[in-house]
Formats: sequence, structure tokens, C-alpha cells
Amino acid sequence: MNNVYIRSKKSIYHISLIRILLLIPMVLYGIYKNGIFLFINKYTNVYGLFRPFIFILGGAFIGAIVNIFYEYVINKKNNKNASLKDVLFSSFHIEYGIILGCLTSINTNMLVFFLTLVIILLLSKFMKNRVNIICVCFIIIYAIQSLLLNGFDYMNIYESNKLFEYNILDYIIGKNVGGIASTNILINLLVFILLSVTNNTKTSIGVLSMITSFLLFSLYCMIANINIGNVYFQYGYIFIFTFVATDYVTSSYTKLGMRIYGILIGALTFGFYFINPILAPIIAVLITSFLNNLIDRANKLFKK
Repeated sequence: MNNVYIRSKKSIYHISLIRILLLIPMVLYGIYKNGIFLFINKYTNVYGLFRPFIFILGGAFIGAIVNIFYEYVINKKNNKNASLKDVLFSSFHIEYGIILGCLTSINTNMLVFFLTLVIILLLSKFMKNRVNIICVCFIIIYAIQSLLLNGFDYMNIYESNKLFEYNILDYIIGKNVGGIASTNILINLLVFILLSVTNNTKTSIGVLSMITSFLLFSLYCMIANINIGNVYFQYGYIFIFTFVATDYVTSSYTKLGMRIYGILIGALTFGFYFINPILAPIIAVLITSFLNNLIDRANKLFKK
């Protein structure tokens, strides 16, 4: 078994449950950073206190509702006797909703966030998940927020009213700009290790995307004399490599294919950084997800 969903005996329920449980520490930190801390220090009201929780729990709820609607209403002929558990976890949509809640900015318009999730997750049911749905949703939310509303800004109200000189420790413990629950690198790396140990991620994709991008950014920062923390450890890159790049459905599954897939994501992230730092890893994963079948087929031909 090569950490591969379609080759694994594990069900979507089992895989999603483990991944969702391991997301909880990051979610709790995100709720504290973007909700509890702001409320205690009187930067927000009660609604602001619960806002991070609404995004993340709401994302899970939308994923569940889309699965129920599709399986019981649209695909009802094939699901007359299906249990609620089987319907809820008929796809990874609950996990996708939580990940998107973790990735989005605390300043995102809530109506835009939830409408985008409903539409794209439902459409993906008919498209058979051929591309990374998380990336598609995030790009649409980012575009609407940037072009039609008040812009896409990762800083919460406390961060936007202060001047910070972030050090490495700040980045490691999550005191930097990024998605609601995607900034704590220490927790993220511990979660990634647990995912690998429990065989609930495509380890080589995550590892090689992190290593490739880190080496390229390190070289660039040394040449340009820039603090790598300000370049690489913001915007939830490690979180994206851990939970988005390793999507079971739309990433490569062969051993060599997963390695190529991870290296390609790392290299593309570095390239797209100079166009849009926030979208860089998202675009990298999206493009590579289009190529996953080609990469795996090339690997099989190479073996022959």
C-alpha cells in the first residue's frame, strides 16, 4: 500500500475521519488567534468571536448537505438503502469544506464563501472530481473578494492595526498572516507526521512539495538577501502542501508519479510566487491536478 486511496482498503469515512480529527488542533489555534484573542482584547464583538468557528463548521456542514442532497435526491435510485454515514462520506466534501474554512481569510464575505462552496461542491459531483476542487473554490472566493468586494486580506483586525517584525519563532507558532487555521507551522508539521504514520496521506507528495519549494525559496532569499520567513512561511504554504496537494482523488497515485507530482508543485509554487504570493501554491496544485493522469501513465510507460 502506497498511501493511495484507490489502491487502499480504507473507506472514505475512515480516511476523512482521521484527517478531520488531526485538523482539530489547527482549528482550535485558528479560533483562538482569529476569534478568542480578538474578543478578549476588545477588537471584536460576540459575532467576531464565533466567526472563525462559523467558517470552519459551516464548511463541513455544506459538504455534508451537498452529499446528502446528491445521494438522496439526484442519485436516489442507487441509494435507497444507503445509511446516513455512507451518504455523508460518499465523497471527501466534508473534509474539503473544513480545509477551505481553514484556508480562507477571516475577512472573507461569508455569503460569498458559502455560496461558492455549495455551487462548486455540487458541480463537482457531476464532474467526477477531475481537478482539485479545493483550489477551484479558493480561487473563485479570492477573485470575487478581490475584484468585486473590499479585497482579499489575510490580516485580522488586530494585525492590521499593528506593525510587526516577525521572527522565526513567530512563524513557527502561527503568529503570522494566513488563513483562519493555516498559520501554525509547528502544529502543521506534527499533524503531517501523524498523517504519515497512520498512512492517511500521500507522504511523498507532501514531503517533496515542501522540500522542493523550500530549497528554491532559500536560494532566492540568499541571493536577494531577504528573510525567508517573510517569503515562505506566510499564507499557509505548509498547510496547503499537507492537506490540499495530497488530495486523494486528484493527485498522482504511483510511487514515481507522486514524487514527480510533489516536485512539480514545489517548483510551480516558487514560479507563481512572483505573480501572486497568496495564490501561488493553490495555482500550482490546480495545474498539477490536471496532469495527474498523464504523470501516472508516463510512469507506467517508463516502467515498461
